[in-house]
Amino acid sequence: MKTTITFLKATIYCLALVVIHSESLFAQVSPYSISPQWRFGIQSGLNFPSGSYPTSGAPISTPAASNPGIASIEGSTSVSDTTGAVAVYTNTMNAYNKNNISVRNIVTDNKCGGSAIAGGVAIPDPASPNDTYYLFVANDISGGSCQFQGINYYKFKKDGAGIAQYLSGWTNIIGNVVDECLVSATDGKGTYWLYAHSASTNTFYSWKIDATGVTALANTNIGNASGGNSSSMKISPCQNKIAWYGGGQLAVYNYNRTTGAIGALIRSWVDVNFKYGLEFSPDENILYVAGQGSTVQYYNITTGAPVATLGGAAPSSWSMQMGPDGKIYTSGTTGSTTVGVINDPNNPTTTTYSSIADAGSTFRGLSNISWLTPDAPKINAVVTGCAVDFSYIFKNYFKSNIAIQAGSESWNFGDASALGTGATPSHTYPTGTNTYTVTLTFNDGSTCGQQWTATTTVNTSCVVAPVTLVNFTGIETEEGTTLLWSTASELNNDYFEIQRSDDGINFYSIGKVKGKGSTSSYSSYSIDDASYSTGLVYYRLVQHDIDGKTTSSYIIKIDRSSSSPVVSPNPFTNNFTISFSGNKNVEIKILDMLGRVVEKRKMEENVYSVTLGEELSKGSYIVNVNTNTENYFYKIIKD
Repeated sequence: MKTTITFLKATIYCLALVVIHSESLFAQVSPYSISPQWRFGIQSGLNFPSGSYPTSGAPISTPAASNPGIASIEGSTSVSDTTGAVAVYTNTMNAYNKNNISVRNIVTDNKCGGSAIAGGVAIPDPASPNDTYYLFVANDISGGSCQFQGINYYKFKKDGAGIAQYLSGWTNIIGNVVDECLVSATDGKGTYWLYAHSASTNTFYSWKIDATGVTALANTNIGNASGGNSSSMKISPCQNKIAWYGGGQLAVYNYNRTTGAIGALIRSWVDVNFKYGLEFSPDENILYVAGQGSTVQYYNITTGAPVATLGGAAPSSWSMQMGPDGKIYTSGTTGSTTVGVINDPNNPTTTTYSSIADAGSTFRGLSNISWLTPDAPKINAVVTGCAVDFSYIFKNYFKSNIAIQAGSESWNFGDASALGTGATPSHTYPTGTNTYTVTLTFNDGSTCGQQWTATTTVNTSCVVAPVTLVNFTGIETEEGTTLLWSTASELNNDYFEIQRSDDGINFYSIGKVKGKGSTSSYSSYSIDDASYSTGLVYYRLVQHDIDGKTTSSYIIKIDRSSSSPVVSPNPFTNNFTISFSGNKNVEIKILDMLGRVVEKRKMEENVYSVTLGEELSKGSYIVNVNTNTENYFYKIIKD
């Protein structure tokens, strides 16, 4: 006799400049899995964290004969794809791809940023962030063909070889009311913010860039008259402050990365030196500044102390940019081929100021990058009926994990249950077909400790099974076959109908056994089929609810063949013998009537019988003989 057993388990079927880096978010990832790159100045650049020129492409220190004016061009921006390769960069006169080839001469459009140092910002297109990119360019307030052109943008798209190509432009988003500096930020959910300023009207202008395009937002009047023009802006590493310089005034305001709103004034200073470079320290206590080729100076935002000059050999500098390694990099003056490095920006009185040699000119221009930003956090949900296993991912632009503040995760499962905690919680939803909105909040593990939010929807479709069937087996007896089954719980169970088939397709009823109605207790059942036949016989259970609904079990088969093992004597007093035919590996298990294994024996080839049972107490047992290809079950009794 043989049978196939299957266990029916389960009762239910049921993420100027985005600067999140250094001691902020990027300091949590070391080494970088993919090295970000900058390109700036006259086809110059840096790799991170190596501090060397990017290995792909070579700098061109001598301008092409077709464009000799490039040697005196200020300003730069850069955007990288997620492999770390530069997709597009500009000196505000030309846009280049990663092979240092100009893909658009912006000057010929008469819509360029001209010589504005902070007049360019490049960001990924939120609709296709690894393939398409925006390039925003602003006024050149000093004159030339780009004067009074407002803000315009271009789009570039990578080709099959990963080389950026000009896609479209120019598109004007505001006229000449703004000055020449731009800065950008992100909300951490795939949306970017872009800011310009007019010193003459004391107004910040802002735009939202998301998957639908570029949308103008409400203007913010800061109420501080300054005169002159706006020449530099920066947003802090934790994206909660924005610094602005215009017409002899330096000011720091509150900023909200989630809404993009600029808030109240935090600190301001009157400064007669013209500031082209601004940058925050990673801890946001210090604001570094540089003028038209002046040495680097700094202000203490916390104390409001007056300007101080950075110690050591501080070369002449123009623009500034925080790198993903937490250091501040500065560009040089005309003809400069080095990049300055403030190595410990949090400690201006003790930090060193060094230089990195570079083959290209860094004249006034250092990448005004906005792609140092985390991806929006994403929730993963694995749904099994009503039970859902949750996890989440939070990565930076280069797809490395960002550290999370331990124990900061809080989950709202959307079904009015208690909040969940931890990185990988599981939750069981109510029965039925429902949709839930799941929200996760957590804090990053940086000095910012900012809270981040992720949401997703979960669809469940589940019902409670009327009966939790633990097992269903058939045992050959001298009188025929005994069928045994057990349940872990029952709900509105009227009775079981036992059905038999000679071909496994057409079944007929051979009896009924009354169920327990509703119970959470373990229940055992049996029924004898006295009809005897050779060959294969098939059985199944059909469970009938009180309301008439039925559920069928899996099918088992009994093989009454002459080659089946023989168990004798049965019943027995001291022991019994199992005899085998053929040369087989055999495993024998003796189970009690609750299905628990009480004895196990493995027989090797060329063994044709075994005697067992001496250690068993009096009572009924099930013997399972497994030959790897067949399963046999016998009910035995020890008197």
